Amino acid sequence: MRYLATAISLLALAACSSGGRVDPVYSAVGGALLEATGIRGEGGGEGGGGGQPRGQRLTRASIEASGLAMIRIRVGEEEGFNIMLASAKNGPYLTHVSKFQQSVTLNGGWVTGTRGIGHDLMSATSSKNDPVKGQMPPGQWEAQKIEREYEFPGVGPAGRRVRVDCSFEAMDQGEITIVERSYSTVRFIETCEGEEITFQNTYFVDGRGSVWRSRQWIGWRLPPLDVDILEPYTGSR
Repeated sequence: MRYLATAISLLALAACSSGGRVDPVYSAVGGALLEATGIRGEGGGEGGGGGQPRGQRLTRASIEASGLAMIRIRVGEEEGFNIMLASAKNGPYLTHVSKFQQSVTLNGGWVTGTRGIGHDLMSATSSKNDPVKGQMPPGQWEAQKIEREYEFPGVGPAGRRVRVDCSFEAMDQGEITIVERSYSTVRFIETCEGEEITFQNTYFVDGRGSVWRSRQWIGWRLPPLDVDILEPYTGSR
């Protein structure tokens, strides 16, 4: 079973939710945990590079040895990925933090909040039938029509809200590999349209409906965010 980074969690629970900020204290703890387990930020693809020391490489063995739930992220076409540990759970929201004082919050496979990556996504909500939030078999995705609402910083306490209507289209089937582990997936394109903006998200979904890889819109000021699930959260603590 894969759990939260407990040391981080104790410090983070008061600050992290679907819209909490990242505190430098537990960010430092997260960095120490990553160093202790031999897990560091990595270069593009499956190899080393970027922020990772020469000769070091993220491996499935190092992920398994950590015993922690984790993801890796990349903004747009950046060369390297950043590794994030799951640190706090608030209902369906699971917040991951990096040693760089960044955080990404997921509801299932959907990004509902970011901090420290650029223009923050404060929070996001969607329809109950949103297949990205739960394990809905891929054969049911195209029948779902949903609404999404994103909240960004803005004038006034409500900030700036962006509402869109979204639909899903199955594209192709294939195998993806995420750090030495392969998954048979269906690739879905989600098209979202609103008064202010139109954008697309991409999801790689296995037969149970789990999203293992995605590229998601996180705001009009930033490139899309790539998210790989390195090890999912499966524990109760």
